[in-house]
Amino acid sequence: MYSTELSRDEIIANVQRRINNKSNIGDPTLAFLFDSDTDFRKRKADKNTELLESFTNGIKHPVVGEVVNGSFFMKSSKEFLLDCGFKDFVRVPINTQENPFFTAEGVGYGTEFEVMVVGINENEFNIEGSVMATMKLDANNILDSIQPDQYITAKIDEITSAGYNCTIIMDNVRIQAFLPQVLAGVNKIPDNKRADLVGQELEMCVESFSSEKQTWILSRRKYLNLLKPVYLAKIDFDNEYTGFVTGTSDYGIFVELNECLSGMIYHTNIGEELTATDWKKIAPGTEIKFYVKEIIKGDRLILTQVKVDSLWSSIEVGTVYEGVIKDHKPFGTLIILDHETNGLIHSSVMNTKVAKLSPGDSINVEVIEVDRYARKIFLKKAKCVRK
Repeated sequence: MYSTELSRDEIIANVQRRINNKSNIGDPTLAFLFDSDTDFRKRKADKNTELLESFTNGIKHPVVGEVVNGSFFMKSSKEFLLDCGFKDFVRVPINTQENPFFTAEGVGYGTEFEVMVVGINENEFNIEGSVMATMKLDANNILDSIQPDQYITAKIDEITSAGYNCTIIMDNVRIQAFLPQVLAGVNKIPDNKRADLVGQELEMCVESFSSEKQTWILSRRKYLNLLKPVYLAKIDFDNEYTGFVTGTSDYGIFVELNECLSGMIYHTNIGEELTATDWKKIAPGTEIKFYVKEIIKGDRLILTQVKVDSLWSSIEVGTVYEGVIKDHKPFGTLIILDHETNGLIHSSVMNTKVAKLSPGDSINVEVIEVDRYARKIFLKKAKCVRK
């Protein structure tokens, strides 16, 4: 019979003797629990729980997936042993995942742990446990309840065809996750910059959980969008910035600044160094210097490499200017307002007096609408000039 009156030193001596004899902790036959020598290994597996409960006089029976409290008893050559109130110890393997919990400062005999039962050898009644599993369970619960404006830290491990494999870092817990390419930045990351992310630990938001892949989906873009108000508030219109090209169009060059802000250098604001070449062929990822000229639509930037004043700095609806006829089109008449600013009198507000004017003729116009990001100004004929 198992004696509950052994001293702690005697228990430790017995345990150490079994370890030295390379036998499993606890009697594999469980005979020491009972008055008879019955070998329960020969019983059917589906009867084990019932038999154990009936013969162990109330001793707890472990359940796989259960999280229980236990105290650190000792360390063997391969396992950390936890006393969780079962007839045998819960054995936590010595490995890189579990070690940090047991080697932390202050951990010793009697230290309390939460441990998950991850396996039971019914034949030998060995109980396999994991402290890391309980930490992962807690971490997953946190990730599941995280708010849209909260974020975590993740390390980017490697590039895949669709994005990046990542590891979420939460204390000593490492959880596998995935960052899709389309969510890796506020703009598409240029091919020549994709590898730059590998190895970095970056802040990201939790996008969702993929039941199919059993992995968390992350979004660097969502985190960067949280930063926009901070960086916008710090914009200095006299400061020269460095960003990188994300693309080009007939209108100008699209640029990314501080990872989270996007803007455009309108073609009339491109510097001489680029205008001397075919700037439309400038490669995405190319670094470029510029000034911030204007902030529109809340977070869009109008950029420039040429520091000159123009109507775009002050133009407002209702203002009247003296312009020059540039050309007549089927959709309306184009008006030159200054060296970089054109406006349109749309055909819907056109009158016969405007239609009779020739290119180069002067005309008084009133601003009726301004689309700053599209760089479009809509006008109508005015009677006088009020600059």
